[in-house]
Amino acid sequence: LNCLDCASKLNDIIKDRMSVIFFSATFTPYEYYRNCLVGPDCDYSSFLRLPSPFPPENLEIMINSEISTAYKDRSLTQYDLTQSIADCLLGRTGNHMIFFPSFEYMNQIMPMIEEYLKRHDVKDYKIISQITEMSSVEKEAFLNSFAEPYPGLLIGAAVLGGHFGEGIDLVGDKLTGVVIVGVGIPKVTPERQILSNYYAEKFGDGFSFAYRFPGWQKVLQAVGRVIRTETDTGFALLIDERLA
Repeated sequence: LNCLDCASKLNDIIKDRMSVIFFSATFTPYEYYRNCLVGPDCDYSSFLRLPSPFPPENLEIMINSEISTAYKDRSLTQYDLTQSIADCLLGRTGNHMIFFPSFEYMNQIMPMIEEYLKRHDVKDYKIISQITEMSSVEKEAFLNSFAEPYPGLLIGAAVLGGHFGEGIDLVGDKLTGVVIVGVGIPKVTPERQILSNYYAEKFGDGFSFAYRFPGWQKVLQAVGRVIRTETDTGFALLIDERLA
């Protein structure tokens, strides 16, 4: 059994409390999480939204909204995507990560990126890639590659929402920048379609609640790998025409 809508359960727990704190780094957009966690009918006298303690100028956000990464377009845009990613990384040193929507897409693009680097005479680079069903030893080895700043160009390839897209803490120069391909929208499955129909009936926008917002959470989590302290600096390149 999997609880797909916890609002009524949580309301039973918190309805007689004076105040409640929900803690996460990714509570955006607020209305989505409020509806999912406590429901649209739960009445609160006030809520408090706190700004990030990290200086926004420490994170450079770049957006390329000219490339479609939709499944049907991937073979058509693979060269443009490769060039956009590689051009961003050329001339850089240090540790970087590229997040893809799937292993299939990652395994399609990463060899092309490596070939691009070779053609542009990049000598000192290292590429490591997440694999399916990694053991704890393999995960640790992947993260250990980021223990120190690489003198050349280190690229770690991973999938959005996977082991390395959230919950890892690469402070300071352990991670300089990320490239995020796509908007993280989950695959269409019978279970998610049922969830979409349920949310459409409950909130009127099933697609956003079942697909768009969960996907965007993966993107925000991946961007969040770059800035871990008040003094961290870095960049994030987001690529997808839907970002426009």
